[in-house]
Order: sequence, then structure tokens, then C-alpha cells
Amino acid sequence: MAWKKIAESNEIIVFENQLKKHKIKIEARKRNNGWEIFKTKIDGDSSNLISEHFIEDKKKALALIRKLKQDSAIYRKRNGILLRRVYKEEFIEKWVFSVDDDNIKNLLYIKFDSHIKVDIIMHEKYIAQEKRIIDQVEERLGLSEIGEAFSYEIYYFKRTNNLKKESDMPVNFLDIEFDFTEDYY
Repeated sequence: MAWKKIAESNEIIVFENQLKKHKIKIEARKRNNGWEIFKTKIDGDSSNLISEHFIEDKKKALALIRKLKQDSAIYRKRNGILLRRVYKEEFIEKWVFSVDDDNIKNLLYIKFDSHIKVDIIMHEKYIAQEKRIIDQVEERLGLSEIGEAFSYEIYYFKRTNNLKKESDMPVNFLDIEFDFTEDYY
């Protein structure tokens, strides 16, 4: 399949390549001091970052995009963590991450308060890699750049279970109408 140009302007450049089972997307975005370039594998609703680059000018960014379009290394063994945000609220974020190419889902909660608290829940087989994982979390999420005090709580698990339970209670919807007369005011 051929690469298709999705968008090109002074601020963004996007290419996509539709393969049999997934799609590859290369996206370059202009930032204050250069271009950020992402190569992503999209499989249905999920997307995995293959590579991320930062280039100073547009000419070099276009050269890198040409190189990335020719690079078929989407199946390269990934070293490090792959983060995906599950939700973000005002004072808390939840992330799911996997280590290297493992399918084990690990959790990360970041609570923003007077100081930042990070709770990591990961498989016990990563005990030896704890320092490396923490360093990558700080780097990828920019925690060290925030400049505030933060602490870690790390929890380990041995196994996971998937349990699907059907709800026994039927769902009922009520239609409620409010009628306010002038006497109410």
C-alpha cells in the first residue's frame, strides 16, 4: 500500500499508510523551537507509539518523514514502557502501561495535591526493573520538569483475572416532569 498525505500546512504534516490489519500514521507538528514527529501504529481503537523525534527545522523534518515512510520496523522489539492515558480529571490521572513487549497491563495513578503522589501497580516480575520504569515514567510524563516535590508508592501483583458479570438488576428509566406554576415563584 502507498502512503497517503492527510494534511500539510505550516503547522502540521500527516501521512497514513493503510495495511491489512492496521494503519501506520506519521505526524509532524510545529512547536516553538522545532518539529515534533511521531510514528504511530493504529489498530482499531488502540494506538501504539513506534517512534518519536524532535527536529529543528522543516527541511530536516521532511527528510526524516521520508526516512520513516521507508522504515518498516513497526515490529521492532520495544524497549521501555508504553503509556496510554485512561482518564484525566482535575486532580488525578490514570495511565495503563506495558513494559517492553509484554502484554501485562500495569497501572499508574498520578494525584496532584500540595505535592505530586504517583502510585504504580505493576507485576512482580518487574521488581528488578523498578528504577528503569520510574525513570521512564518521569521522562515520558515530564514529572521531573514540573519542579514540585513528588513521591512514589509502588505495589506489586502476581496474577490478573478477567471477570465479566452480567447485571441481575434491570435498568429502568423514569420520565419525570416538573411543573412550576407562577405561585411557586
